[in-house]
Amino acid sequence: MNVIDRRRICGPPNAKPLVFAQLPEATLRKHKVDFVRENDVEARITRTFIQSGLVSNANGSSYVEVDGNIVSVSIYGPRPIRGSFTDTAGLSVTLDDVGDVLDELLEKKFCTYIENSFVGVINLAKYPKSGIDIFINVISVQDVESLYLKLLGIISDATTLALINANIELLDIVTSGFDATNNTIISFVRDEVVGMLSEASNPLTNLKEIMTTAEENATVMKKAIVSYLLESAQSC
Repeated sequence: MNVIDRRRICGPPNAKPLVFAQLPEATLRKHKVDFVRENDVEARITRTFIQSGLVSNANGSSYVEVDGNIVSVSIYGPRPIRGSFTDTAGLSVTLDDVGDVLDELLEKKFCTYIENSFVGVINLAKYPKSGIDIFINVISVQDVESLYLKLLGIISDATTLALINANIELLDIVTSGFDATNNTIISFVRDEVVGMLSEASNPLTNLKEIMTTAEENATVMKKAIVSYLLESAQSC
């Protein structure tokens, strides 16, 4: 009886599996996340460059650069929309990955996160039959494999700055805190959570610790944003 499975294409009987050499130590160190450095928000602020109003054809814009992450956010609106009357403005978010390093699913996650975080913070009732469009340009990414949620936090903070630059009425300021140790981002309005995305293996196990770290980082970021806005207002 022939027991050979002829439906499979088998390799030669003396074939050996591929064995790849270990990556150089310098390369391993490069891809290893320094959690102490990433969780030190006050030090990260000193490495951050912010500029508002750079996009001349937008109603408002912001440009943020930190640790190899470069993000630009432009706001268009409120502008009239065609069709039936709406009591509140519509909000849309579009992301353009200039470097083409984010996959399509991640781009959709980012857009959904930003829209959900800001839809309840923008005073949409003030702009009936209008549309507000948020355009995000991701120009550079520090580490798309390990620190993409840090990038999302930067995008969220840049969106806050761009909306303020566009003179869009906000009910409060949205700021985000990134917990590098647990790979989690949480966005806050005061002490309320308006957005959360976690890639921790089991975030519910240490949720209290994650919330505490993220809220502390978001508070520091809020002070930095308010300070920047005050300095910008005084220089005008």
